[in-house]
Amino acid sequence: MYFKKIGVGGTFDRLHLGHKLILDIASFYSEIIHIGLITKEYLEIKRKILGEMIEPFEERGRKLKNYISTRNRVTQITPICKINEDRELAINSDINALIVSQETFPGALVINKSRKSRGKQDLTIIVLPYVLQEDKSVIRSTKIRQSLFQSVD
Repeated sequence: MYFKKIGVGGTFDRLHLGHKLILDIASFYSEIIHIGLITKEYLEIKRKILGEMIEPFEERGRKLKNYISTRNRVTQITPICKINEDRELAINSDINALIVSQETFPGALVINKSRKSRGKQDLTIIVLPYVLQEDKSVIRSTKIRQSLFQSVD
């Protein structure tokens, strides 16, 4: 399948192979990528382990744009949108599909339910598998932050 505009969203802290898989799939299957990036304000509500060490919004956005620009396929990126505490961006957007991880799949179902209640068409939801590290554990930004910032006792 090919989509005019695919949406992706998240924190995208410490850009890793899992994030890159999402961006590569979005770039391959769409002409336009709509990126929602979680803000500092949202992170104050939805606490994350070592959340205070998450890279600044602007830096995360720049890294996303730089990575996409290195891909072979020419894909447009809409201006990166700020995700606060609601899902209004995805609910009201003109995207055709969402790419999510297994972890964020339930949120995509909520988005489609909200879209349906507003008379909007369901989004195609593309669920990607987890990306594993060498030790077979799931790669996560939290683990990366912990390895970088937690002291060993």
